[in-house]
Amino acid sequence: MTNVIDNVTPDVVAVELCKRRVSRTEGIMSWKPEDATLYKLFRKSMRAPGGLCMKIYIFILYYRSRRLHANGVFPGLEFKVATEESSRVGARCFCIDQDIDLSGVSYFDLLWKAYRDYRLSVCTDFVDEKYTRSFVREISSIQKKGCPYVSKVMIEDRDKFMFTNLRSFQGKVVAVVGMAHMDGIELLWKLSEEDDSSKSSVKSEVEGHYQHGIPGIPTDGKVVLLKNSNNEAQIYLVGTVHICKQSVETVKKVEQCKKSATGIMNWKPEDATFYKLFRKSMRAPGGLCRKFGTFFMDCQYRRMHADGIFPGLEFKVAIEESFKVGARCFYIDQDINLWFTYDRVRNEVEDTRSCVQEMQSSLKKLRLEIFKVMVEDRDKFMFANLRSLQGKVVAVVGMGHMDGIELLWRQAEEGDNSSVFIT
Repeated sequence: MTNVIDNVTPDVVAVELCKRRVSRTEGIMSWKPEDATLYKLFRKSMRAPGGLCMKIYIFILYYRSRRLHANGVFPGLEFKVATEESSRVGARCFCIDQDIDLSGVSYFDLLWKAYRDYRLSVCTDFVDEKYTRSFVREISSIQKKGCPYVSKVMIEDRDKFMFTNLRSFQGKVVAVVGMAHMDGIELLWKLSEEDDSSKSSVKSEVEGHYQHGIPGIPTDGKVVLLKNSNNEAQIYLVGTVHICKQSVETVKKVEQCKKSATGIMNWKPEDATFYKLFRKSMRAPGGLCRKFGTFFMDCQYRRMHADGIFPGLEFKVAIEESFKVGARCFYIDQDINLWFTYDRVRNEVEDTRSCVQEMQSSLKKLRLEIFKVMVEDRDKFMFANLRSLQGKVVAVVGMGHMDGIELLWRQAEEGDNSSVFIT
């Protein structure tokens, strides 16, 4: 960016800021540890609008920013440099982004609406229609594009681990796994069977999944039958969504059981007061940020339990019902401690333009209204400001706005001003 300004010697330097955000960038490098003590951050977050969960979330964001600053990482530093360089070369500095209050308030309103819709979907049968294998596959795709190592640790490595365990079983087996692992395990199974000379597994050409043949259970890929040609084992793989009540019913139907387990449903409000949850989270391993993250998640679970939703109930059902039918119960997943190794490289997200394009495309499909407020509307606002500038201009914007502004510019130059929009 500095090289661009030196070579261009612009008349105007435009930055993706509004007037309010300019004041924030001015104090970026003057940060001091004593100005961001945990006590001050906690007080500041508790004064923020919203409920307790929102306040805890804001505190976690403050704390993460504090750690970034302590490590010499200052988000938004490029805008501060751009404003300083504009003064050095004698160029005017122009803020082209819309007011943060407009986009920020709209964003949090939409985020709160999305959360309410999520809670509503969890408490109704709508969740069973929404959380299909294709929907879960799209969510996993977003994670893989944005944080490939996290996806490798949390999904791919565990797929291989569970696949290896499942291939070692004999007889009839019912395996209950999260739906995000269905594609990986089924693909590994197919590759393994194709390498074997005797291929006894039959795959549906229409649905693209191994069919189970159990009456009364849909053939939508949530339950598949994997046949091991080496030892004639039959693995009934059940994909579940941990917040979905229908997952419990599916497990019971596959195992042909009548009564569900009730131990996990003995939850009482007095056993999960905020004080008890806070004490529990402070005793958890890890740093303060992880402790507050644990408390935040516990608060979320508390609300779900109050609504009659018990994440993971299907696993408890499977364990208890296995004893009722005289079947052995095996744990096929990796040790949970291995999942947290991604913390060491959580900053490995690729900041390439193609990566940002893929992530934005997924966001647009899942939450069009949020994408419109945070990306499209701001693209149009900054585009309009840039079109009004004269002379040589260097504009510094986030990479997520590059495609939109370029497209709007191309359409304006081609004279199609009546159809200036993002497609």
